[in-house]
Amino acid sequence: MNLPILTTLAAAAPSGSDKLAGSPFAVLTEQFRKGMDILMRPEDLAEALTQINIVWAGVMIVLGVICTFQGYRWRKTVVLILAALCGLWAGTALGGEIGSGAMVAALALALLFAIIALPLMKFTVAFFGGLAGAFLGANLWSMLAPPEHQSSVQLGAVIGLIAMGMLAFIAFRVVVIVFTSIVGSTMLVLGMLSLLVGVGIWQGDLSHTMTDNQMIVPLVVAVVALIGGVIQHGGGLVKLIEQADNADKKPEAKPAKA
Repeated sequence: MNLPILTTLAAAAPSGSDKLAGSPFAVLTEQFRKGMDILMRPEDLAEALTQINIVWAGVMIVLGVICTFQGYRWRKTVVLILAALCGLWAGTALGGEIGSGAMVAALALALLFAIIALPLMKFTVAFFGGLAGAFLGANLWSMLAPPEHQSSVQLGAVIGLIAMGMLAFIAFRVVVIVFTSIVGSTMLVLGMLSLLVGVGIWQGDLSHTMTDNQMIVPLVVAVVALIGGVIQHGGGLVKLIEQADNADKKPEAKPAKA
């Protein structure tokens, strides 16, 4: 486990009554209380992006790149980092209730969650796969459901949660690729948007574009996720290039039997 990364993340998160102010934990948790279809609510998303600290935006971009393009290859590291981030969120939230012990509680639970995730890798993948499925299901439901069923977005989240969680025990590799691609592309795109929103000259234009075109952010996230999934499934960009180079090569003729 990369302890310096955890220390940096914990130090970046305010303690006490501020808890996780300025971090994606607090911002997205507040939005997820309204529903997991955050990508389909551009007004809320635009507001949330303005609240994310620029340091956390950079962290989201780095983790997003790793998850999206190297998720399966580095699956143990990725799962441990995600488990540690869950512990970091829980510990800092708990630390906010006990005052100045926020950082200690955050680091302790981050380390605990990472250690527990290691021997329970399949169950941890099922957990994160279920969360990614719930996120995907909620946004798809909000996108495709008729107007009279828009309020039942939780049903889409539950369907995605159950489907992806159970699939992890049948198709482990597929679920790892899918959930790392979804999580990674979402972090990467939102991190980059948050970074651009942080630049004053971009804020108005981006917010206007997002609110006027509801599908623009989900489309970008979906495209990045599909690219990442293809690269992961092919074994990496280098192997994909090798496969392309070998596409027109004829198989060598086998020697005739005597």
